Amino acid sequence: MRQKNKNLQALFFIFLSHIFLSGLVPLSKAHTVMEKWGYTGSACIPMALDDAVRQGRLQPGENIILCGSGGGVALGCLAFRWTN
Repeated sequence: MRQKNKNLQALFFIFLSHIFLSGLVPLSKAHTVMEKWGYTGSACIPMALDDAVRQGRLQPGENIILCGSGGGVALGCLAFRWTN
């Protein structure tokens, strides 16, 4: 199971790297929780949102993109405007 988690982490990192290296989103805008809690699959989405809110990183009117990975090679993203 541990190897599978490492593979998913690598796929997720590649996915995010493409977004940031393409210039679509500056890396300074990213908020991740993997360094705090390790690989959590799609649970990282609400965890990262909660962590960003608690740190004051979100302002009303900002556009937010949440990305997460699940079992297999599943990736999901959600874009919305933060209204607090």
